[in-house]
Amino acid sequence: MAEIHSKPLEHVPGAKASRDDVSSQVYGMSGIPLAYDGYHPEREQASQDVGIGSDGG
Repeated sequence: MAEIHSKPLEHVPGAKASRDDVSSQVYGMSGIPLAYDGYHPEREQASQDVGIGSDGG
């Protein structure tokens, strides 16, 4: 039983790391830190305008 339980535990961190990479790339492009205020689709739209202007400028 312990062995079976240990297997899924290893998979959990692996999947989390993958998601972190994707989030980091998306946020990095926008120029907003992950600790900004979590993830808000509404805020992302408004951020896109600011991000584009900031990046261009």
